[in-house]
Amino acid sequence: SMAREAWDDFRRHRLDNDENGRKTKILIKDSELTEKLGSQQDDLEGILNDVNNQFEPPSGETIIPKTHFTNLKLLASNHNVHMVDTQWKDLKVGDFVTLRQDEWVPADLLLLTSDGENNEVFVETMALDGETNLKNRQPHMELNKLTCSASGLANINANVTVEDPNNDLYNFEGNLELQDTQNNTFKKFPIGLDNVIYRGSIIRNTPR
Repeated sequence: SMAREAWDDFRRHRLDNDENGRKTKILIKDSELTEKLGSQQDDLEGILNDVNNQFEPPSGETIIPKTHFTNLKLLASNHNVHMVDTQWKDLKVGDFVTLRQDEWVPADLLLLTSDGENNEVFVETMALDGETNLKNRQPHMELNKLTCSASGLANINANVTVEDPNNDLYNFEGNLELQDTQNNTFKKFPIGLDNVIYRGSIIRNTPR
C-alpha cells in the first residue's frame, strides 16, 4: 500500500512537471523583456525577429483591423509591446496571456478582450468538472472597451481584487478598478464567473 501511494505521488509529480513546462505566449514591453533576459542581451534581437514572423494572420483568417488588439505589428511599432513564449510555471500575476482556439488555459485568468462574435469566449471544462458542454464567457464590458484596441491594451491602468483561491468552480467574486483618465480617479466594477477562465480549460470556437 505504501509503495502504491509512493508510485502515485511520483506520477503526479511527473505530470505536474510536464504541465508546468508547457509554453504559452504573453505580451511584454521592451523594458520588461530586457529585464527578463538579464545577461542574455544578445538574444533580444533574435527574439524580436522571431516575433515579427508571427505577425501575419494564418491563411484563411480575416485581415486584422488596423487598430485591433491582435495587430501585433502596431503593438510593437507604436507601443514597444511584443509577444514572447514563456513556461506555465513562470507566469506571474499581471501577465497578459494571449490564447488561440484549442489552446489550454495555463492559469486562472481574467478575460480582457476577445475577437469572438460579440466578444464571447467558449471554453471546454471537461478536465475540471467532467462536463462536455462548452461554457460561454465574456470580458467585462468596460474592460473590453479599453483593451479591444492596441493602444488601450498597451496603456491600460487597472487594479483587480479577487477572492482567495478555493475549489468552487461555479461561483466567483471580485472587483475591477479602471482609471478614469478625465479626472485621474478609479471607477470600481464587479466581476464574476462570466469574466474569468480557469487553468485546465481549453479555448474552443474562439479565434483569439
